[in-house]
Amino acid sequence: MDPMFQYSEKLELFLKDYNIKSYDYSQFSDIRPIERGGFAFVYSTVFQEKTYALKCLNNNLHLDVKAFKLLICEKQNRFKFEWKKLIKCANELTLGLEYLHKKGIIHRDLHSKNILINEDKILIADFGISKHVNDASTTSAILGMPAYIEPQCFFSLGKPSVMRNQTFIA
Repeated sequence: MDPMFQYSEKLELFLKDYNIKSYDYSQFSDIRPIERGGFAFVYSTVFQEKTYALKCLNNNLHLDVKAFKLLICEKQNRFKFEWKKLIKCANELTLGLEYLHKKGIIHRDLHSKNILINEDKILIADFGISKHVNDASTTSAILGMPAYIEPQCFFSLGKPSVMRNQTFIA
């Protein structure tokens, strides 16, 4: 049996179990890309004369339970926090960054999609473009999500990264 067909069947059962509707793409019009993620694309589209955000799972999707749980959380909108919890999360994130900086690690791609919450603990994820502050062999490049990149980084392309007073400058 074709693995993609097997995944498609499992995906359809999963979506049905959690009461998530799926639609044929031919029902949508004026489809325009908004954002691309690790396992899905998000588009702006028109459906029955209303504009919607359309999330399209990649065809090469590997069945990943954590990814599907994230989809369920998005559907149920379970990401609402009280101020007290937000402050706790911000504090933990700051402590995590402080730890990385003390170890001389520059994350270089920190944004909301790389901050995970597991059992009320903040986790910093995706160290794919991180580097050690003393790594002179690598030069700066614009990687990651441009909206979250510090403006100074755009003016220092090709220059080695340096650390000054616990602040990392690309």
